[in-house]
Amino acid sequence: MSAQARLVLDHGVAECGGPVVGTVHWTGNRRRQPVAVVLHYRTEGRGDVDAGVVAGHDLGDAEAGEARFRLEVPPLGPVTYHGQLLRLLWQVAVQIPASRSYHRSRTGSATADLTVVPRGWLR
Repeated sequence: MSAQARLVLDHGVAECGGPVVGTVHWTGNRRRQPVAVVLHYRTEGRGDVDAGVVAGHDLGDAEAGEARFRLEVPPLGPVTYHGQLLRLLWQVAVQIPASRSYHRSRTGSATADLTVVPRGWLR
């Protein structure tokens, strides 16, 4: 059985400089690989592709578990954008690296989309 992960965000919208909070559940981490959750963005569309991991949190290496996490969106964003030529997308991702063995194994992973808005928009 390969590792499996499930990710649940408390809220799907966060402000620049604000928190992203949620819960990660995982099972099948038999090789005790490190489990981590990261906050990242990427661009899609015309022009240069840009991507970056802006925050991360280690959750340990238990075979199975559940953990709460809190990540911070950078104060200057960037904010989510859906234009005709360019899109800027945010995601929270949890990954359990594949074990290093001769058997072909998959990485356990889960993602959740996030909308980042300017500070003060959620009040």
